[in-house]
Amino acid sequence: MGKALALHLKTEETPAGAQPFYLHQFPKERVGTVDAPFDGITFKVLSSVPAPTRNDGTVSRRPFTFTEPDPQRQGYLKKTDTWMEIVTVEFTIWSKSNPTRGKLVNWFHRFILRYANAYKFFLARGIDKLQFVGRGEDGFETHEQQEIYFGTLTYQCRVQFLDTYIERQLDQLTVIAQLGQDQQTILQTA
Repeated sequence: MGKALALHLKTEETPAGAQPFYLHQFPKERVGTVDAPFDGITFKVLSSVPAPTRNDGTVSRRPFTFTEPDPQRQGYLKKTDTWMEIVTVEFTIWSKSNPTRGKLVNWFHRFILRYANAYKFFLARGIDKLQFVGRGEDGFETHEQQEIYFGTLTYQCRVQFLDTYIERQLDQLTVIAQLGQDQQTILQTA
């Protein structure tokens, strides 16, 4: 999200000339100066749950595994485990000005929808089915004796996780069996 927003800030004019920051948590040290602008976006993950992977809505608790010969090592397999999760993320847009906060909320929402649907920016990075869940409350908080206005936007997206690893193929097996005093060795080669 940060890369997309940085790109968008370079190409798109922001409302009221704001230069919004983008951080995971509220930056308390930036509120201190009364005349300094304070416009920004913070985010938090509200939930992340396994995603349905079948048409009937069934959720698989196991990853799907794709196997192919490793092109760089003979006798090894390249395995990729993949699983999907539905992630719910809430963005909070902050400003010292209530009208600027409202404009930034709308600007940010259009940015998300454009980069998800028109540009397919998030899809190219393993995030699909991004959807708008809703707009939360508008309000204000007091920080360092200043009112900071906020508005929230919530989105859900399906994220694909991949775990790739190399596994040696079994090409020889030796079994030793003993029944009473008799012992036999069986050598099996693939």
